[in-house]
Amino acid sequence: MRNFALADWFQHRAKKRGQDVDAARRRRSLTARRTQPPAQTLHP
Repeated sequence: MRNFALADWFQHRAKKRGQDVDAARRRRSLTARRTQPPAQTLHP
């Protein structure tokens, strides 16, 4: 029974970490899009 609780806890931790990574990636892409010029200006 303890193994099932451990597996559930690990799955919860992994899901929470995945959400955190997604949020950080989204935030980083937003800041990068705000600071970098559009791609069309780099390639005329």
